[in-house]
Amino acid sequence: MRFPLLALLANGPAHGYELKSAMEQRFGAVLPPLNAGQIYTTLSRLERDGLVDDDAVAQNGRPNKRVYRLTEAGKLELAGWVRDATPASRLKDDFFVKLVLARSAGIADPLELIDRQRAAY
Repeated sequence: MRFPLLALLANGPAHGYELKSAMEQRFGAVLPPLNAGQIYTTLSRLERDGLVDDDAVAQNGRPNKRVYRLTEAGKLELAGWVRDATPASRLKDDFFVKLVLARSAGIADPLELIDRQRAAY
């Protein structure tokens, strides 16, 4: 959750609920349901590590909300994540297996499969 939150904050400051909503909008059912506590725990760790700062924003008659923003260190950390290749992991993903085998067996056009899957997502 660390890098996705940093990436969302690259768009500008946001509070935890906005970040949770942005993740759900962008990824829908592809990700398991997000727990707001997980978002705020991750934001606390990012703040502890100097990657984000927060500002208290007053609300009418309600407690202040915390709005988070990237620090320079957070921007550097995010740039490194984007720059570096993602390590391979073992997948148990039916689509990935289908994509690899469709091409090697010549049973389907991989680009058609990707377009169909993208539409489903």
